Amino acid sequence: MANKILIVSNLRSFLLTIKNILEKSGYKTLIANDGIEALKLAFIENPNLIISELNLPLLNGHHLCRLVKNNTAIHKIPFIILVDSDYDIKKLLNMQICHDECFTKDIIGELESPQLIHTVQNLINQKDKLPQISKINTPKTPPDILSVTNELLDFKLHEHTILNRISLLSKSVYRYEDTIISILESFGEVIDCESIAIFIKRMDTAFMAIYLFRPIDTKFINEIKKNIFSFIQKEGIEYDHEYFKVKTFHDKNFKKELSPCLNLESYLASPIVSHDNIIGVIALCSKDKHAFSKKIEDTFKNIVNTANVVIDNTIMYEQMRNLVISDGLTRLYNHRYFQEKLEEEFSRSKRYNSTFSLAMIDIDDFKHVNNVYGYQIGDIVLKELSHLIYNNYRIMDISARFGGEEFSVILPETNIEGAKLSAERLRKNIQKHAIKGLDKKITISIGLSEYSSALKDRSELLNQAETALLKAKELGKNKVLSWKEIG
Repeated sequence: MANKILIVSNLRSFLLTIKNILEKSGYKTLIANDGIEALKLAFIENPNLIISELNLPLLNGHHLCRLVKNNTAIHKIPFIILVDSDYDIKKLLNMQICHDECFTKDIIGELESPQLIHTVQNLINQKDKLPQISKINTPKTPPDILSVTNELLDFKLHEHTILNRISLLSKSVYRYEDTIISILESFGEVIDCESIAIFIKRMDTAFMAIYLFRPIDTKFINEIKKNIFSFIQKEGIEYDHEYFKVKTFHDKNFKKELSPCLNLESYLASPIVSHDNIIGVIALCSKDKHAFSKKIEDTFKNIVNTANVVIDNTIMYEQMRNLVISDGLTRLYNHRYFQEKLEEEFSRSKRYNSTFSLAMIDIDDFKHVNNVYGYQIGDIVLKELSHLIYNNYRIMDISARFGGEEFSVILPETNIEGAKLSAERLRKNIQKHAIKGLDKKITISIGLSEYSSALKDRSELLNQAETALLKAKELGKNKVLSWKEIG
């Protein structure tokens, strides 16, 4: 059976010239005078190759090519674009429309075109060697074709909207973890999957986030981690394991009541690059075996390329900023930054009539640790407990080293009951945490206070938390006590 070639042009004489040349070489030809008609024939006839002019009525040749290449039913059809002799072909490369070949129209002679015939045969041969996909039901009427066209164009428009939104993140979001979560959330608007995972090395520490769009089982999560860690090991990415953090997130539309997905069947990953160095990986994760089409892969790459720039800028900004606002030993925020954030949160709660809580944390008998085991072990205790504090609280919470062996945590949008639950969890985790070089367990005491409109300023709130902390110490240490319980 002769191979079918679809020729697209609104110039009748040009159509007939190409038609004659191809039919002399044994090909069967199909003709379309505009982009919409051509897209319809591509679906119905599934030609072996398409030759199209760039300038077409209703739908331009580059839009036609993009639509063909972004549809799983027809994306393997080779596509040749013909342009005027004065057209700058670099423009097509910049548009990234994935055409297979491009020629100027003067390649078409009146009687023959050996270069065109040679290219046509090569592209068809290459297509025949590709694995075949299962048959997909295709639309057969012009309204269906217009619907498909609008859907695909809407998809590309949505993709570009997401790309623009991500590009603007570096101007509005300055904490790299917040930036990452915003980027992952944006992926979900154009790509259907169960979750998106990201691993990023920041200086010698690291951060992994798993953003959920649907519930997934522990087995599913472990498979994600396994793939990510395999990538980390392969790339030789080094980081401080003590400060390695894994967090899961989901938005307000997340439906917890759905049955969790058990198996990770599709995994599409791309490296995160900063200054020509691979610093991490981002991956799409799905329960479906054939979840990620060529269209999805292309969109994924486009978003990752934009995200790379934003993440790189955000990390550089934060590294400079952290020199000013972080404690050198514990890597938590320092006292000055804590006071600034406390003032901000106090003013915000007063303005919007919301609430937040404050936790003051002190290591019990820390002087004894320094005196008996030495200051080097004391520093290890401070570092390990800082890590536990950091991991105990949410991304939005502000954990700081208040001074010496004392720490503080601001918990936005959290009442005193919620603050006590997280404080008790931290107290228990620290009590059972073993520290190398110590033959005894470390304990902490925690004092809590909650914002009230009756408070004049942040100092009163701070005094309440410190008073509760002192009372917890008096009552035997290793306790959590709130201001309400003693006030």
